[in-house]
Amino acid sequence: ELQTAKYVAVLRKFEGFEMLGLEALFCGTRPIIFDLPSFHWYKDSSVTVDPKLDSKHLFLKLIDIMRQPPKPVSQEEMRSLHERFAWQRLVPKFFGRVRRELALELAERARLAAEAEAEAGDGDREAGGEVGDTGAVGDAE
Repeated sequence: ELQTAKYVAVLRKFEGFEMLGLEALFCGTRPIIFDLPSFHWYKDSSVTVDPKLDSKHLFLKLIDIMRQPPKPVSQEEMRSLHERFAWQRLVPKFFGRVRRELALELAERARLAAEAEAEAGDGDREAGGEVGDTGAVGDAE
């Protein structure tokens, strides 16, 4: 159905990577998107509308867009999309980012654990006990 559509409306204000818009482009159909920084990655290949339009004016804008013949997705655009969004390119970048984020998270957890351990040791010394000494008195029987 994407191949026969005139346009595909992808009008979300809080999505950063709208898969439907990308799929539409790969099928040769231009997406209609809000002109927002989060959609910068395919702004040049889409039809943009002002995100500040109220519902009445957005509706009128969409009618105006639908009355225009769509600009076909060129072979050069298609080639560029294939290069830019190839799995061989995206997956290593994505997992590289995930690995970096996990390493930062693990380092932060280790730092917090070391701080907590140091504070616990300081508290035991201030109370006059040794690390691990709870000061509890129990039956020795």
